[in-house]
Amino acid sequence: MGTSLAHEERTIALVQLLRQHGCFISMDDETLRAFAGDLTIHRHVRRSFINVAVGDIGHVHFICEGLFKIVQLLPSGEEVIVDVVGPGDFVGGILSVSFKGAEKVIAEVVDDAIVCSMSIEQFNHHLRHAPALHHLILMHMERRMLRTHERL
Repeated sequence: MGTSLAHEERTIALVQLLRQHGCFISMDDETLRAFAGDLTIHRHVRRSFINVAVGDIGHVHFICEGLFKIVQLLPSGEEVIVDVVGPGDFVGGILSVSFKGAEKVIAEVVDDAIVCSMSIEQFNHHLRHAPALHHLILMHMERRMLRTHERL
């Protein structure tokens, strides 16, 4: 009984955190509660990083607080800043496939950050059961593509 109550309290706190930082604003509370139940929260300090390597699409990381610069490491050793992302954005998972030709891709913390993470398997499960999540992901990918296009 205590574990179930603790899990519910944790889920409610995560939903409040996500709402407070503008994440998943178009998701209804019930869907967001189900989604938040599978998230783990992480705090990252400045200059730490999340590996979002091309071959490792194992996790999706949703940024609640802080800024990250997405850095692509080329085989030549050159580092290319691909994007700067913040609250409401996410890194890893399906986005990693867009970094062809990179040896490694990292999300380096620019400001102290709070990130909620989920395995790609759990994320795919939620995609199958929450049409609102599909819409959010498409909007996010469109914003990212527009930012990339503006830089070119």
